[in-house]
Amino acid sequence: MLTGEGVMEIRILKKQGLSIRGIARELGISRETVRKYLRA
Repeated sequence: MLTGEGVMEIRILKKQGLSIRGIARELGISRETVRKYLRA
């Protein structure tokens, strides 16, 4: 479970144009976790 700060970071990186894979690498989490929080 990510903190609110982690979720915000995912959304910011996505708005900056990073791919799901890129976000996952940057934050050290799985691609599925990134997808889950982007859908929420």
